[in-house]
Amino acid sequence: MNNGINKYGLKRYIPADVRRKVRYNSKQGCVLCRALFCQYHHFRPEFVDADNHNPDDICLLCPTHHDEVTRGTILNADISSAYQNTKLNDAIRPPFHQATLSGQLRLNLGNSEFDYMPNEACLLQYGTEKIFTVSYKESEVFGGSYPSISGSIFDQQGSPILLLDENTIVLASLDFDAEIKGTKILIRDNRSENSSLKLEITLIPPNGFQIDRLLMRHKDVLMKFDKTFGVRIPVGLFDAYDLMLPNMRASGADAIIAYEPWGRFLPATEFKIAGGEGVIGPFGITLARKAGRMLISEVETNLIK
Repeated sequence: MNNGINKYGLKRYIPADVRRKVRYNSKQGCVLCRALFCQYHHFRPEFVDADNHNPDDICLLCPTHHDEVTRGTILNADISSAYQNTKLNDAIRPPFHQATLSGQLRLNLGNSEFDYMPNEACLLQYGTEKIFTVSYKESEVFGGSYPSISGSIFDQQGSPILLLDENTIVLASLDFDAEIKGTKILIRDNRSENSSLKLEITLIPPNGFQIDRLLMRHKDVLMKFDKTFGVRIPVGLFDAYDLMLPNMRASGADAIIAYEPWGRFLPATEFKIAGGEGVIGPFGITLARKAGRMLISEVETNLIK
């Protein structure tokens, strides 16, 4: 085999449509342990003897199990049986990934960055309800403390995409297609006609992750993370208010987005920035609440009629 090409001239690169079919057949995870971060494995025959990329003969394996197959401790016949069971068994669960974090949590949302988030901080606080929270726990393995994240990431209709339970990331539904590229997770909706991209998230060892792309709704709050960081809330039957910050840096915020339903703390055309309080807008919005340090390059507000 030379430069990723086997004796039949087959390149190791698997076409995108075949990879997508393999992920679908493998139900987005390792066919042995359901791990989310996986590699593509030719099992019938192995790649060195394959003359085509047949999705019926390729499956997803986590790096640990892929290595065991390579060393011969797991047989390809067993992989084939596990693959068939995964395809046919409706009880197979969505895949998961156990993230290892240390130090103070760092969370990037689009081009904005939030670090040194305190214990019990959250991405969104809706009244007294905390969505997507962080706590710090003592590590029995490495010593010191580590951030533990729990909560849900939703789409723009308010349906869950990812679930997090103490740093365990679980795909919310097998209706989604999860593509893994290095430390990046791309999640598309298989139910939509064009398989639209719902979430792009990058793990940033050792202490954080970045949401590169997401349009997320919780109740009547719509959040947007891409090249901007911002929030939209309704102010009337047909009206909405946008507060967008294309680039923001904040440390120590206890809530990245805090929303008090029915709040109207400022006139509709005004907002204020206060050290130790955050960016306060009308209609009950506060961004980076209680942040001890903030750097904001631009603010955009818009009352939509």
